[in-house]
Amino acid sequence: MNVGTYKIPRNVKGESRILYVFSIKALIYTSITGAIGLVFYMIFNAIGMFWVGATIGLSFAGIGFLVRNI
Repeated sequence: MNVGTYKIPRNVKGESRILYVFSIKALIYTSITGAIGLVFYMIFNAIGMFWVGATIGLSFAGIGFLVRNI
């Protein structure tokens, strides 16, 4: 059995990273869904439910980040 090594080309022209975690597209998706979450945060904060609004707002930003990275 002949076992050899093979060179696998890297994608050197891929997306640049911001803070190692965010690519530019992931940052855009997170910002857009975070803005949607901000609307829910402001609505719930106006009726005195700060923690519910904050949880929903952060959840939207997290979902936006996951959608782009999965």
